[in-house]
Amino acid sequence: MSVYSIFSGENLSNLDPLNAEEIKRILQEMATPVFEKMNIHSTKNEYVWSSDYNEEGIKKIVRFSYRGTTGHLLIGTNFKFMPMINTKQKIVFKKDKLHLFDSTKKIIDSKKDISLWNEKLFVTSLEKFLHKRIDKIERYFSNTTTIQQNIDIALKQLEDSDESYKTHHPEVNYILPFLHAKLGEKEKAIQLMENHLTVTETAPREILDYLKKL
Repeated sequence: MSVYSIFSGENLSNLDPLNAEEIKRILQEMATPVFEKMNIHSTKNEYVWSSDYNEEGIKKIVRFSYRGTTGHLLIGTNFKFMPMINTKQKIVFKKDKLHLFDSTKKIIDSKKDISLWNEKLFVTSLEKFLHKRIDKIERYFSNTTTIQQNIDIALKQLEDSDESYKTHHPEVNYILPFLHAKLGEKEKAIQLMENHLTVTETAPREILDYLKKL
């Protein structure tokens, strides 16, 4: 047993993982009121909260994700103009999907996750993110309101050594062309997308045609 487990209260004697319904209930009771003060509201997906789109076609998204006894809050943006490819290789637009995002651990620079070891630890660890560290989440969101700010975030992620960014979907290299296109930098956007399509086959050529018309 690790020293962290002893001092955090995580040991086998008090292991009592929450089920999905318990997790959703606590999230609605604790997280929803906090996010609503930021004009970020519950959606049909009980693990997702979102704002309305602003004048640049950007909305704020928060998503709770968990596996086993470990949970994360993912914080980021969704772009109204960002097409995705479904399993039938058709262009679709998903209004509640995180396009460009970070985990709260990265935003807050914390080594600790949200614990689902038992209800007490879940409430305690979730509360730290929602109250003691909410200012850092608000600050992150305040820097995501324009297209240029999101380009800056995307570029920082590409330069970051954190391997987790490479597993993001959509890929950052897929997002950047659309952001540049919205700024009117069409030639740069097309070149970036052509480079991306040369490396990967995850996006059909229809995406390039859509980008040219954006």
